[in-house]
Amino acid sequence: MIIRIIEKTEYLKVRKLYEACNYNGGLQDDDMVVIAEDDELIGAVRICPEHGVKILRGMQIDSACRGKGIGTLMLKFLRENIDMKDCYCIPYKHLKAFYGQIGFGEISPGEAPGFLAERLKKYSDHGLDVMLMKIKA
Repeated sequence: MIIRIIEKTEYLKVRKLYEACNYNGGLQDDDMVVIAEDDELIGAVRICPEHGVKILRGMQIDSACRGKGIGTLMLKFLRENIDMKDCYCIPYKHLKAFYGQIGFGEISPGEAPGFLAERLKKYSDHGLDVMLMKIKA
């Protein structure tokens, strides 16, 4: 398996994985996208610059490959190859320990930029059991 940062020319295959995973969070030209491949694309995650901060978004693993540690390897790749300081994410609450592996810790909405606190509220209002997290150092 290979984990690597991709170029924009490869975004189409990530969009196809996102579609197959029923994830509609989108993909922007200024996102940094990391993928996992094993003959074919099996995982993707991105770091999105928004309003002057970094946000980890779109962690998706092909359903046939889940539970094999691929997401953990992708997180470790991010931590080892990208400056993740002050990066935020809004994961499902049951994934707290998963994201905690690379230093994400739960924060209150008041500790996050306003647009992220609003996003958290919107997700919660739609019935998603999510939380705010940030890497502090």
